[in-house]
Amino acid sequence: MKQRPVFVDLNRTQLKALAHPLRLRLLASLRVDGPSTATRLAERLGTNTGKTSYHLRSLAEVRLIAEQTGQGNGRDRWWEASHDVSSWTPGTFADDPDAEAAGDWLIGQAARMYAMRLEQWIADRASWSPEWLGAAEMSDLR
Repeated sequence: MKQRPVFVDLNRTQLKALAHPLRLRLLASLRVDGPSTATRLAERLGTNTGKTSYHLRSLAEVRLIAEQTGQGNGRDRWWEASHDVSSWTPGTFADDPDAEAAGDWLIGQAARMYAMRLEQWIADRASWSPEWLGAAEMSDLR
Protein backbone atom coordinates (compact mmCIF):
# COMPACT_ATOMS: atom_id res chain seq x y z
CA MET A 1 0.00 0.00 0.00
CA LYS A 2 1.36 3.42 -0.97
CA GLN A 3 1.95 5.80 1.89
CA ARG A 4 0.65 9.33 1.78
CA PRO A 5 2.69 11.74 -0.31
CA VAL A 6 5.55 13.52 1.42
CA PHE A 7 5.33 17.31 1.08
CA VAL A 8 8.10 19.86 1.53
CA ASP A 9 7.74 23.63 1.89
CA LEU A 10 10.75 24.86 -0.03
CA ASN A 11 13.10 27.21 1.75
CA ARG A 12 14.92 29.91 -0.22
CA THR A 13 18.02 27.77 -0.77
CA GLN A 14 15.98 24.82 -2.06
CA LEU A 15 13.92 27.09 -4.31
CA LYS A 16 17.05 28.56 -5.88
CA ALA A 17 18.60 25.12 -6.35
CA LEU A 18 15.49 23.74 -8.03
CA ALA A 19 15.25 26.67 -10.47
CA HIS A 20 17.48 24.98 -13.03
CA PRO A 21 16.15 23.04 -16.04
CA LEU A 22 18.23 19.89 -15.56
CA ARG A 23 17.76 19.79 -11.78
CA LEU A 24 14.01 20.10 -12.21
CA ARG A 25 14.02 17.26 -14.77
CA LEU A 26 16.22 15.10 -12.52
CA LEU A 27 13.91 15.52 -9.53
CA ALA A 28 10.85 14.83 -11.70
CA SER A 29 12.43 11.66 -13.10
CA LEU A 30 13.35 10.38 -9.64
CA ARG A 31 9.78 11.02 -8.47
CA VAL A 32 8.08 9.41 -11.47
CA ASP A 33 10.51 6.63 -12.39
CA GLY A 34 11.98 5.89 -8.96
CA PRO A 35 15.56 5.65 -7.74
CA SER A 36 18.33 5.71 -10.33
CA THR A 37 22.01 6.33 -10.97
CA ALA A 38 23.58 9.33 -12.67
CA THR A 39 24.43 7.17 -15.68
CA ARG A 40 20.87 5.94 -16.13
CA LEU A 41 19.42 9.40 -15.58
CA ALA A 42 21.84 10.91 -18.12
CA GLU A 43 20.75 8.35 -20.71
CA ARG A 44 17.06 8.90 -19.93
CA LEU A 45 17.32 12.70 -20.07
CA GLY A 46 19.76 12.98 -22.97
CA THR A 47 22.61 14.64 -21.11
CA ASN A 48 26.05 13.55 -19.96
CA THR A 49 26.95 11.72 -16.77
CA GLY A 50 29.31 14.40 -15.43
CA LYS A 51 26.67 17.13 -15.64
CA THR A 52 24.08 14.79 -14.18
CA SER A 53 26.30 13.83 -11.24
CA TYR A 54 27.06 17.48 -10.48
CA HIS A 55 23.38 18.48 -10.44
CA LEU A 56 22.39 15.41 -8.40
CA ARG A 57 24.92 16.42 -5.76
CA SER A 58 23.53 19.98 -5.84
CA LEU A 59 20.03 18.65 -5.19
CA ALA A 60 21.34 16.41 -2.42
CA GLU A 61 23.12 19.35 -0.72
CA VAL A 62 19.74 21.03 -0.18
CA ARG A 63 18.04 17.74 0.76
CA LEU A 64 15.68 17.53 -2.23
CA ILE A 65 17.12 14.11 -3.06
CA ALA A 66 19.13 11.59 -1.07
CA GLU A 67 21.58 8.83 -1.78
CA GLN A 68 19.79 5.52 -1.42
CA THR A 69 21.50 3.58 1.34
CA GLY A 70 22.44 -0.01 0.72
CA GLN A 71 22.44 0.36 -3.07
CA GLY A 72 25.30 0.56 -5.53
CA ASN A 73 28.96 1.10 -4.75
CA GLY A 74 31.33 4.07 -4.54
CA ARG A 75 31.30 4.51 -8.32
CA ASP A 76 27.64 3.70 -8.94
CA ARG A 77 25.55 5.75 -6.50
CA TRP A 78 21.77 5.42 -6.42
CA TRP A 79 19.63 8.51 -5.80
CA GLU A 80 16.01 8.92 -4.75
CA ALA A 81 13.64 11.84 -4.31
CA SER A 82 13.27 12.95 -0.70
CA HIS A 83 9.67 14.04 -1.17
CA ASP A 84 6.73 13.81 -3.56
CA VAL A 85 5.44 17.39 -3.65
CA SER A 86 7.29 20.73 -3.48
CA SER A 87 5.47 23.89 -2.52
CA TRP A 88 6.14 27.47 -1.54
CA THR A 89 4.10 30.60 -1.18
CA PRO A 90 4.90 33.35 -3.68
CA GLY A 91 5.96 36.48 -1.85
CA THR A 92 7.48 34.63 1.10
CA PHE A 93 10.97 35.51 -0.09
CA ALA A 94 10.22 39.08 -1.20
CA ASP A 95 13.37 40.17 0.64
CA ASP A 96 15.47 37.93 -1.62
CA PRO A 97 15.30 38.91 -5.31
CA ASP A 98 17.11 35.73 -6.38
CA ALA A 99 14.63 33.49 -4.57
CA GLU A 100 11.71 35.49 -5.99
CA ALA A 101 13.14 35.11 -9.52
CA ALA A 102 13.64 31.38 -8.92
CA GLY A 103 10.02 31.03 -7.81
CA ASP A 104 8.79 32.97 -10.84
CA TRP A 105 10.81 30.71 -13.14
CA LEU A 106 9.41 27.57 -11.47
CA ILE A 107 5.83 28.86 -11.82
CA GLY A 108 6.46 29.48 -15.52
CA GLN A 109 7.93 26.00 -15.97
CA ALA A 110 4.91 24.43 -14.25
CA ALA A 111 2.52 26.38 -16.49
CA ARG A 112 4.39 25.28 -19.63
CA MET A 113 4.43 21.66 -18.44
CA TYR A 114 0.67 21.65 -17.73
CA ALA A 115 -0.07 23.22 -21.12
CA MET A 116 2.14 20.65 -22.86
CA ARG A 117 0.40 17.76 -21.07
CA LEU A 118 -3.02 19.12 -22.03
CA GLU A 119 -1.98 19.52 -25.66
CA GLN A 120 -0.63 15.95 -25.65
CA TRP A 121 -3.91 14.68 -24.17
CA ILE A 122 -5.88 16.46 -26.88
CA ALA A 123 -3.64 14.95 -29.56
CA ASP A 124 -3.82 11.41 -28.11
CA ARG A 125 -7.39 11.17 -26.81
CA ALA A 126 -8.74 9.57 -30.00
CA SER A 127 -6.68 6.48 -29.16
CA TRP A 128 -8.10 6.18 -25.63
CA SER A 129 -10.62 3.54 -24.69
CA PRO A 130 -14.23 4.64 -24.05
CA GLU A 131 -13.67 3.93 -20.32
CA TRP A 132 -10.71 6.30 -20.11
CA LEU A 133 -12.48 8.95 -22.17
CA GLY A 134 -15.48 8.65 -19.84
CA ALA A 135 -13.21 9.16 -16.84
CA ALA A 136 -11.61 12.30 -18.31
CA GLU A 137 -13.62 15.32 -17.36
CA MET A 138 -13.24 18.89 -18.54
CA SER A 139 -14.72 21.87 -16.75
CA ASP A 140 -14.61 25.63 -16.69
CA LEU A 141 -14.64 25.74 -12.90
CA ARG A 142 -12.52 28.62 -11.75
